[in-house]
Amino acid sequence: MLVGFGYNAFEQLISTEKRCISTPVPIFADQCSDGNFKVIIQWGSIHLLKDHQVICSSKSCLCSLLRSSKEVQKEKITDVDFRGNAAAVVVTKTGVLVVNKNGSIERVESSSDVTGCRFKTVRVGDTHIIATKADGSCGEVVYNEASYVYRPILLGRVCHVTCGKDHVLFLTESGEVYSYGIGSRGQLGHGQPDSEKSPRVVEALQGITVSAVSCGGWHSAALSGIGDVYIWGWNESGQIGFAMKPKPTFTSENEKFNTEKDSYQNQPYFDQKAEEEFSSESREIDMKFKCKEPEREMHAIDLNRIKSSYELPLPLKTERADDNEASCCEDGADVSTCKDITIQFSMLPSLLDFPDDFSVSKISCGSRHTAAVLENGKLYTWGWGKYGQLGHGDTKTIDRPTLVTALEDKQVVDVVCGEWNTVVVCESLPPPSQSLLEEPALYHSAMTEPYH
Repeated sequence: MLVGFGYNAFEQLISTEKRCISTPVPIFADQCSDGNFKVIIQWGSIHLLKDHQVICSSKSCLCSLLRSSKEVQKEKITDVDFRGNAAAVVVTKTGVLVVNKNGSIERVESSSDVTGCRFKTVRVGDTHIIATKADGSCGEVVYNEASYVYRPILLGRVCHVTCGKDHVLFLTESGEVYSYGIGSRGQLGHGQPDSEKSPRVVEALQGITVSAVSCGGWHSAALSGIGDVYIWGWNESGQIGFAMKPKPTFTSENEKFNTEKDSYQNQPYFDQKAEEEFSSESREIDMKFKCKEPEREMHAIDLNRIKSSYELPLPLKTERADDNEASCCEDGADVSTCKDITIQFSMLPSLLDFPDDFSVSKISCGSRHTAAVLENGKLYTWGWGKYGQLGHGDTKTIDRPTLVTALEDKQVVDVVCGEWNTVVVCESLPPPSQSLLEEPALYHSAMTEPYH
């Protein structure tokens, strides 16, 4: 079964006027009974790719275009991803199509002699489109003059690609991780806030066999073959699982204006009119979508001012007054009132601890939150929680992996984070054995022990 929680302004989770769904609710109840599907989360909707068709949970303009397009429907869709509300990028057995929100459809061409191997997957960020092929090769899709062009990236055999807002992670079949794009918040994992125009190996992860990677908006995570999680990048909302940096306080409106003027470009804070701001952001993305060079200017940062925040050792270590408590803040509260709030971002991968030495089986990053499935089938989430995307029944922001207690009676199989949503694949637990029922204390400890 599928359950979801988080942003609901477009009724992408349930039909209600509530903008925030902070506890898991069933979705796609009639479409996912056989387990043969893929979940794709767009900002305003949730999609299933099933039997070569895209099913949408809300009234998505792009999804309607995919269903109504004769050119798309005559081919079998094997993968799809979305760039906000601006475009859908579709992989079919004959190539890659870009479906724009104005209804136009453009086929991706090859800029050089490449093999005739079929495309397999596509991943889309705000500034990157990466397509992979069945032979393990990959390339970037860029707009060149008057058409979309596929440009090969020479990395060997790639088994997984993931895109953030402005950065990309590649995982090769040998378990190496490469990254490139904007690095201003440490999201590339190279130890400095520099951008990279071409993929560069994440040296801090060399020697570790990585099995999965995930990009958040401005943070990144890698899962090792033995179930360890390494995480790095921006920690404004505790999304990398370490103590947060306090938000600034101002003595006057003039000081606030001057500080905000010098702050990061595209700072991702949203008010009550979030969807209006996102629509404006999508229009900007749409204007930049067809550009010759798929890169943006690095965010302006005063490195001297924040030097102490980002010079962190590997592995990263933090101290808390109470090691059993996570720092958490109500939405809109002053983060500086939370305990031990110190880390703004980490530019090197750091090992993240989970309870009782359980290994992690799945990892996924949202815009500013993160989720992990442990080998015992439990789901943990942390980071920004304004729209209930952590699933804890509230809108608190939490900076440490915290058990989603609403799913304790389920066996969680997989998790997918969207920007402000989380979707979980889970199964009902079988009834406990007679021996466990005869020892209720043991059963309670084994099945429901909380971790905060």
